[in-house]
Amino acid sequence: MALGQEALIALTVTNTGPDEATATELKTTLAAGLSFVSATVTQGSVSNEGGLVQADLGQVAAGSSATLNVHVRADQPGLWTNTAVVMATEFDRDLTDNSVTDIIQIKPDADLTVALNATPDPVWEQVRSDGR
Repeated sequence: MALGQEALIALTVTNTGPDEATATELKTTLAAGLSFVSATVTQGSVSNEGGLVQADLGQVAAGSSATLNVHVRADQPGLWTNTAVVMATEFDRDLTDNSVTDIIQIKPDADLTVALNATPDPVWEQVRSDGR
């Protein structure tokens, strides 16, 4: 990701069941090199307090999903770790898929070009009859 560029971080919570999840919360703490621009959710509400983005998704029915979209800006070069965690009131048999971590690399942006100039102009290449 280029320094100064904006990007979208999309986090999708899926309830694989068998029952609905209630009081579902998704939290992500933005890495130090990222600045919060805006956030939206497909259901519920979202807030940002000093880089802690929290989505209160409410009820997520079995077999359905809800998404948090966070727009960020890359402010500092480096490798930055962004983590998100989801939780609900109900017992969850498999906690291994309740968090996700992403490493974002931010680099300065450079636009390189190359040009070729030859003298004399035009330059002619002679090919021998034996292909050499």
